[in-house]
Amino acid sequence: SIRIYDDIRSLGEYEYIKKCGGKIVRVETKDNNKGGVIYDSALNTVDVTLSVSETDIYNLELMYEFIKRNF
Repeated sequence: SIRIYDDIRSLGEYEYIKKCGGKIVRVETKDNNKGGVIYDSALNTVDVTLSVSETDIYNLELMYEFIKRNF
């Protein structure tokens, strides 16, 4: 099974996920609209970035296939 945390905002959340063997995936739209500000620069360290069209940003099937291919 795959557990997805869709919004990591604190270093504590980030460290917990990494400690449990989790992977951090940044999902951003191809037009570079990151959708928000990352306040803690330590959260910028990700395992992989997925760049999607704005219409696919909530496409769970696309996300699932991406995760299967990369992990």
